[in-house]
Amino acid sequence: MAHEKPIGWRRVTALIAVLLLAVSACFFPIYASSPEIVFSPYAVVYNVENGIFVYEKDADAVIAPASTAKIMTAILALEHYAGALDTEITVIYSAIRGLDGTVTMNLKVGEVVTVRQLLYGMLVLGANDAAQVLAYEIGKAESMFAALMTKRATELGAVSTVYQNATGLDHALARTTARDVARIAAYARSLPVFMEICSTVRFEMPATNKSDARSYWTRNHLLSTHNQIKYRYTAAEGMSSGYTDMGGYCLVSSAGSSFHYIAVVMGGGKNENGDVAAYYDVKNLLSWAQTAFEKKKILSADTVLCEMPVTLSREFDHVTLVPAEAVYAYLPKELDAGSVERTVVLDAERLEAPVEKGRPLGTVTLSVNGETVGEVRLVAGYSVHRNEVLAARNALRRAFGHPLFYLILFFLALAAVLFGFVRFYLYMKKAKIKK
Repeated sequence: MAHEKPIGWRRVTALIAVLLLAVSACFFPIYASSPEIVFSPYAVVYNVENGIFVYEKDADAVIAPASTAKIMTAILALEHYAGALDTEITVIYSAIRGLDGTVTMNLKVGEVVTVRQLLYGMLVLGANDAAQVLAYEIGKAESMFAALMTKRATELGAVSTVYQNATGLDHALARTTARDVARIAAYARSLPVFMEICSTVRFEMPATNKSDARSYWTRNHLLSTHNQIKYRYTAAEGMSSGYTDMGGYCLVSSAGSSFHYIAVVMGGGKNENGDVAAYYDVKNLLSWAQTAFEKKKILSADTVLCEMPVTLSREFDHVTLVPAEAVYAYLPKELDAGSVERTVVLDAERLEAPVEKGRPLGTVTLSVNGETVGEVRLVAGYSVHRNEVLAARNALRRAFGHPLFYLILFFLALAAVLFGFVRFYLYMKKAKIKK
């Protein structure tokens, strides 16, 4: 089994994440012009607010998860120990064996540490022993915890992901995709404690019963100038960085202001200058996404889209239809809003007064190049009052023209005939008696 190679200790500067309110409108992806160069073979950019992928490069290709597995390990630990992160754990031998030559906190058998300290060690330093200690404490065995990881990934929509360990160290049967990693990372980003830990610049580990106090710096060069300057990206927020022989260089980070994005690059190597290309890829992808898309108003609430005929009114013979509300869509900045196509479907061909302003009367679907980008109900733009004289005439006209009217006339006529026959019969009978 290939092990994760230590990259060193780095420094973190990530922003504390806040859960954002969902945007009321439904947004759909329309791709903008892609960045010119992405070195990594597998990459995605995911828009957090709208839950869509705005960039994909072999997004569904299967690859080893590498250190991205630690994101899922952290999710399970945060959920399992919610509100109890200071729970103490005693390190056992099974949880730290087999990690020689990999990134670790150098935990010792019998050492007492807290869940919080292990999370910091795992997410800041990328420590494999911290991940395994959490796995054995929660799942009681590596395989059992890996099964929990896979199950949780499936619940989050990462249906192509199968874990074999908590660390992401290479395993022939472990697999994931760039798309799956983005979905998992998006959920992790919604957990304030996860992002709070990732925002730590330098983790100070206090002395334990087995070790003196120690300091750990992040391994993510996007967030730190501790060992490298060239990869620094001030807008980056977390999230995961690592390398394995099978997974290559895998990097996950997020950034944004009005819209937030998660970039995932996997399977990368080094460029001709010996630089880790994954860092340049993530910087370029996040910078591109933040400038390539915006929220555009594609339909105003006062736009008259069509008319519908109205009867039984002397003031208007039609009513105009307008959107129930303005429609906004998440679209590339380069797209002209005037190119959005409108398709109107009405609920009826005509109406009878009265018609109240705001009454739903149809739907307009908005699309770009055949792809739906929004939809809204159409409503009456003003009220149309009924004329009672016209309404009465119409009622009589309907009554006279209705088959039931003729059926009633038939029964009335039949009743009259029967009544006349009975009266005639009684009259004749009475006359006969008199004779």
